[in-house]
Amino acid sequence: MKEKKLLHFFSFLLFNIAMLGIGKLHAQTNLARLNSTKVTTSHVSPWENLTSVNDGFTPVNSEDRSNSVYGNWDGDAAYNTYNWIQYEWDFAHEINSVSVYWFTDYGGIGQPTAAYIEYWDGINWVNGGSLGLVLNQFNSIANLNFKTRKLRIYMKSDTATGVIEYQAFGVETTQCDTTALTSSIIINNGSEKNQNYAVLSPSESVELKPSIANIESNAKMKWTGPNNFESTNQNITLSNLQTVNSGTYTFLYVNECGSESTIDFYVTVKEDENTDYKWPAYDSTLYYDFISDYPNFPKPTKNLEDDYPGYSGCNVAWSKNYGSWTFVAGPNANPLITETSVSVDLMLKRLDQDFTFLRDNMGWPPDKLYRQGYRSSVYLFGSGLCTDTASNTDLGGWQSGVGTPDGQSWPMVLLSYYPVASFDPNSTFSDAQYQTGACVHEGIHAIYASLPGCRNSAWFHEGSNVWLQTVLDIKKTGSTDYSNVDLGWLSAGSVIAPFIPIECYSGWLSDGTFGGPSAEGVDSGVQNGDGITLRKTRDVIGGVQYSSVFPTFLGEIVGEKSLPWVWNYCEGRVLEGIANGNGTVNGIGDTKMRKMVQEYRARLALADFGKFEKPILSLYRNNMGMDVGPEQPALINVERWKATPYAATAQDQDGYLIPDVKTLPGWSGANFVPIHVEGNEATVFFQPLGKNMSIQLCYRTKDGKAFYSQPVYAGDCTISFAQGMPANGVIFAVICNTDYIFNGESTRTAKFNYKLKLEQGAIKTASIDKNWWDWKAVVTETLSVTDHSGLPSNFMIYPNPIENSASFTIRLSDSSSTKFSYKVTNMIGQILFQKENCFNEDQYNATALPGGIYFVTVEAQNSKQTKKIVIK
Repeated sequence: MKEKKLLHFFSFLLFNIAMLGIGKLHAQTNLARLNSTKVTTSHVSPWENLTSVNDGFTPVNSEDRSNSVYGNWDGDAAYNTYNWIQYEWDFAHEINSVSVYWFTDYGGIGQPTAAYIEYWDGINWVNGGSLGLVLNQFNSIANLNFKTRKLRIYMKSDTATGVIEYQAFGVETTQCDTTALTSSIIINNGSEKNQNYAVLSPSESVELKPSIANIESNAKMKWTGPNNFESTNQNITLSNLQTVNSGTYTFLYVNECGSESTIDFYVTVKEDENTDYKWPAYDSTLYYDFISDYPNFPKPTKNLEDDYPGYSGCNVAWSKNYGSWTFVAGPNANPLITETSVSVDLMLKRLDQDFTFLRDNMGWPPDKLYRQGYRSSVYLFGSGLCTDTASNTDLGGWQSGVGTPDGQSWPMVLLSYYPVASFDPNSTFSDAQYQTGACVHEGIHAIYASLPGCRNSAWFHEGSNVWLQTVLDIKKTGSTDYSNVDLGWLSAGSVIAPFIPIECYSGWLSDGTFGGPSAEGVDSGVQNGDGITLRKTRDVIGGVQYSSVFPTFLGEIVGEKSLPWVWNYCEGRVLEGIANGNGTVNGIGDTKMRKMVQEYRARLALADFGKFEKPILSLYRNNMGMDVGPEQPALINVERWKATPYAATAQDQDGYLIPDVKTLPGWSGANFVPIHVEGNEATVFFQPLGKNMSIQLCYRTKDGKAFYSQPVYAGDCTISFAQGMPANGVIFAVICNTDYIFNGESTRTAKFNYKLKLEQGAIKTASIDKNWWDWKAVVTETLSVTDHSGLPSNFMIYPNPIENSASFTIRLSDSSSTKFSYKVTNMIGQILFQKENCFNEDQYNATALPGGIYFVTVEAQNSKQTKKIVIK
């Protein structure tokens, strides 16, 4: 009996163990299907659907298109390269297996030749193993045992790759609190200060100390910082410093359940204070002359049609040649365009002269047709050619391309009758001059389309084109006067809305975000009752992708050969390419790239653009105060905005200037804050509330000389007036986010906050609606003694600085104002002490305060002022 009971118990135990095993199996969840799952990819074809990879569909086979699929075809230039699909969750989940069902159309999307998974361990990407490549089934990796917030599959084929379903089975984590972090620093082995910034001389050192609540033995930690700095220690000491060590140092802590906490420290290494601030040199790296790679091609004497007669059924009726250009028409040409039309002759002559000058005098290469021995081509849109099915009265003009039976694609210019007929001296078209210039513009696009750069930078194609044509038009006349150059009304957004990112398509959208470099976020996806898509863009600044201001900065400030460098080596996005190069040729690196963003913004605040100074000032003058509303038909009838390059601020109860949230800078964007000043120098305290930010003070004198302070990443930023007083008594605080890499929605929708506090010499903010950019004009503004920025003469603090064991005295400068109240606050605005009903003066014992910077705010009668005190 006893034995039987044991056997019975044993069998019961086995049953329960088996059931536990089944229970664990049933607990497995396809984490890809969680509502919290965020799906991203390196690329998805516009006609495919990324969200189909985790919609739960079970296909019949790998050709099943009864449901939408994911595919990453991006042209033959992207064949045989890895693409990835990523799942990201709020918490780190336990992953036990991964399965993928491949899609193929046996054409552009082929069967994978290699595939594997990677997972994010909180610090690094880790290879999780290879995936099967078999079609018509799920390919699985089982027996996995890791926790992660991010999971990727990488795949490639001889062409592109496709996925029907991507599964990730495991155990869901429903709660994982982040670990609290606090900051402190020690400068030169002195006392510990509860702050996260330091402004140091090169001979000084600083220890950065993140305090971790409830540190765990299996947690991970890592530091990243400027100049490729990395460390896995909890505390770090920086010494033997140079300016390249300035910037944001980020401490990352990943706890045992996978939640990530970060805290930023800001270090500024001071340069020689006895010399003017000098920008770094970029041209030694960003310099490329096409002549070194492109030979002197013989002038072509034949057309593409000579080697490919009747190619692709292009249906050519007649053509006409002049020099290195040809004009091709179909049988249904508009009556204004015939073989004897003088407009065709004059157009070809203009194109031949301009592009000969670009090639022989400015060193730009010809387009692909010319290089292969063919004349560059203009095709007549709407004339019955293979290029289009339009009628001969349709309008348009753009750079396009034609293909030949050998698989080659040839960039050319496709023009309707209208711009061609505009070359006729007897034309009555009101915009004829503009139309003739537009033909050259499209020819430049054909050159760009023949170069390896800027494949993901549509915004730069237009702006760089305008810059090159502008310089061409000036240089071919032999003139050096750029004062009357028109940078185009679509450049307005770059000047009057500097908070818009540099690599932005369609500017500041009506939902408050920004258009991505390739128009991400711009399409509303909503139609009105007439089937017209509603717009998210705003008037004028919605065309910022056509702005030539940043290309002009490159050409004028960095050097004319920097633009060819971009077109040759920045194969994807421009700013990222300038920093990193193309994998073979190095860029300027992260530190200089961030300084370039800051320099561009500061120079823009002063219109300090060399010979393009007057054109930039014209953009200010022509667009300041413009009433900007939503483009119609609008998705959101957003509040209209009065255009100004200056950021509005409001002062909080602790004396900090808080910027208007609406116009906070996006990635690589900036705010310009105008400030009234007095005395020999001015100081502004800067507290970043977003990552990778910097402040720089700058001004023009009455005779136009430009001066800049050193950029500071947090803390006091000071500029001297020793070499000249600011025009109209106003300087500019240029607050900039220096992020230059676009990482999808998290980048596109981000805005970067900060706080300012005006200190010695900085009286108050100036009106954002006055023309402070015009240093030659007399611009005035009444300053009220009741403003909340504080006049330095209203009270004194002494001694300053003091030891933390001493007391300091607060004394009113005006003995007739005997009654006052004051408070002492720390760097983050916390009130440490406050007292009311003081008479003439009062003393405060600083024994309880550790060394650091504090602020004393005094209110007397109708005034309120704040001053800094340093406790050693």
